[in-house]
Amino acid sequence: MKRWLNQISIRAKLGILTLVGLGGLLLIAMFFVYEQYEQSFAQRQAEVRHAVETASGVLAWAEQQEANGSWSRLEAQAMASAAVAKMRYGHGEYFWINDLEGITVMHPIQPELQGQGGDAVRDVNGVLVMMEAARIGRSTSGQGFFNYVWAKPGKTEPVGKISYVQKFAPWGWVVSSGLYVDDLHDDFLANVVKVALGLGLMLLLMGWIAYAISTSIVRGVQRAIQVIDVMANGDLSRPIHVKGRDEISVLLKMLGHMQTQLASVVLSVRQGSESVASASGQIAQGNQDLSARTESQASSLEETAASMEELGSTVRHNADNARQANQLAQGASSIAAQGGVVVAQVVETIRNIHEDSSKMADIIGVIDGIAFQTNILALNAAVEAARAGEQGRGFAVVASEVRALAQRSAVAAKEIKALIDTSMGRVQAGTAQADHAGQTMQEVVQSIERVRDLMSEISAASQEQSEGVNQIGEAVTNMDQATQQNAALVEEMAAAATSLHDQAHDLVSAVAVFQLAASTANTIPPSTTAPSAALPAPQGSVWQRF
Repeated sequence: MKRWLNQISIRAKLGILTLVGLGGLLLIAMFFVYEQYEQSFAQRQAEVRHAVETASGVLAWAEQQEANGSWSRLEAQAMASAAVAKMRYGHGEYFWINDLEGITVMHPIQPELQGQGGDAVRDVNGVLVMMEAARIGRSTSGQGFFNYVWAKPGKTEPVGKISYVQKFAPWGWVVSSGLYVDDLHDDFLANVVKVALGLGLMLLLMGWIAYAISTSIVRGVQRAIQVIDVMANGDLSRPIHVKGRDEISVLLKMLGHMQTQLASVVLSVRQGSESVASASGQIAQGNQDLSARTESQASSLEETAASMEELGSTVRHNADNARQANQLAQGASSIAAQGGVVVAQVVETIRNIHEDSSKMADIIGVIDGIAFQTNILALNAAVEAARAGEQGRGFAVVASEVRALAQRSAVAAKEIKALIDTSMGRVQAGTAQADHAGQTMQEVVQSIERVRDLMSEISAASQEQSEGVNQIGEAVTNMDQATQQNAALVEEMAAAATSLHDQAHDLVSAVAVFQLAASTANTIPPSTTAPSAALPAPQGSVWQRF
């Protein structure tokens, strides 16, 4: 759709818009006209239905009289038929009655139809009016509408008519009546003609308005195209005069403003390109000087990187030696700790011996006491044996032997006690010496641990120093690589500056195509930007500057 719209002119687009709008109005108008026709037709149906219901009410009243016994059925039917035959509504519309077989019971306009079958009355289209009414009466609802055509006074041809049928079940009758609907059709056609005439006049008016609007838009667009074509050809000196306040006039004003701004830009570009051509040459010379200094700096960084590599190797060697010394110190500390544990065990063993010797001394004391008491008992036994005389002589001999044995036990106990006292003195001296050796070994272990800690710190510091030297070496290497890249970039910048110089000359030639008004050229001052001077060459070593 969008592509198709881009292929047609503005005048055609406005014409399509007008036709679409009129088509929409036509649909809306026809909808309302048809809706009015439907409402009128529904009112006509309601009118005939109410009339037939009224006539059915008369039959119901007569049937009630029959049920009350006031009339017989024949009398009630005769009275009801006569009353319905005289009933009129609307513009003289009437009712007729037939039974469920289509036989006419009463027809006020054509009484000769009374008693005739349903096929006696048909319209020009062949519709059997009485039979259609009887069919609706025999239906489930017993009521409804049907259409047919019938002669109408004042008309040369039959016209459309709508009838309503309602069954009166007690007597098996069907009450019907019809209304002409030809006037509704005439009104509908008249309204359609009015709508068509109104839309035709509106089409002419809107067509003329659309033509006038499209002509105004097309002329403005054509003028804008001409202005743009002149500007595209490089002529920016022609002034643009605008009259009007519509969007095309605003577009032309914006084109005039754009022309002024473009002329200013072209003049600025022309002056700036000359300055760029001059400055780009100086930039190229400065880049060449910078390239030379960058290469010298890169050479110094390579030498520095080699020196840092040698220093890193030396530091790594020192770190390895410190690490080995630390391992040896850790081994010595472990051996000293084991010696301290052995000495502590020896001290503990000597203490146990001393305690056991003390216990043996106590036991010897107990034995000495037992020997002393045994001697006393032996002495007492000898005294008692002497008193007994001849009878206690054998007992005295035994007592003497026991006494001698007790004396020898006491002497042996004293000798053993003396030996134990001597051993305890020596054990005490050994315990003191073992305690002193344990303290000395503990001090040795602590000293070796301090040496191990110092060697660990030295090893860690050497490792950190090695890593620091490696990082410095990597940094110097990275700086060397960056300097090499900078040298390459400087060379590229020099080539770019040369290319910029050439492009600036090309730009000067390109903007020379535009024709500028004298007033525009005088309103923009020339560029006064001074080109920057090249940096001086470095003095001394590049490493010192670094």
